[in-house]
Amino acid sequence: MQESNNYYEVTVRKRVPYLTVFFSRLFSFFAVCSLLVYLIMYPVKGAPGEMKLAYFSLFLPAYIQKFIIFSLVGFCISFILYLRVRLYKNAIVTFEQNQINIIGKSINLELEINNIRKVTFMDDTKEIGNQLIEKFMVYFEQRKQKSVRLRLVHYVQSEEFMNEFLEYTHLEYEFLNIEFSPDLDNEI
Repeated sequence: MQESNNYYEVTVRKRVPYLTVFFSRLFSFFAVCSLLVYLIMYPVKGAPGEMKLAYFSLFLPAYIQKFIIFSLVGFCISFILYLRVRLYKNAIVTFEQNQINIIGKSINLELEINNIRKVTFMDDTKEIGNQLIEKFMVYFEQRKQKSVRLRLVHYVQSEEFMNEFLEYTHLEYEFLNIEFSPDLDNEI
C-alpha cells in the first residue's frame, strides 16, 4: 500500500476506565435516590409551591431534608461529571504503509497494522421525523492494547474512508448497520 495524502476528520470516543465506571454507578445511585425523593414528596404532588415548601420544612425530619438536598445536588454533579469523562475528542486520521495515525488536541495514537486484530465498520443511518441522521463508525480491536472507536465527521467520505482500510488486505473486517461496541470494557 502506498501512503495516502488523504486525511479524515473523526471524533474518537475516549473513556477513562475507572472514572467512567465510578461515575456511572454514582449517577445510578443518585438516580435511585431521586426516585425516593419523588416518592417522599408524592403526597403534595398537585399542591401549590407554598404547600410543598411547608410540607418539606415542617413535616419532614431534618435527616430526610438533608437526604433530599444531598441526593438532588449529587444527581446534578454526578451527571455532569459522567458526561465529562465520556466525551468524544476531535482528531484527524491519516493512513500510512504500516500504521494508521489518529492525531488530535488530546489524542496521539499510532495504530500498527500488525497489532490490529479486527476492524468493524458500523453504518448507523436513522430517519427521525423528517431528518435523516447518518453516522459511520469504525471500531479497531487490537491484539495487546485498548480498542479504539471513532466516528467519521463527514458521512459523505465513508466509502472513501472504508476503501483506505480495505487496502490492508490481511486485516479481518466486519460490516454492520447498527451501533454497538464489540468490546466495551476494553475501549480507550
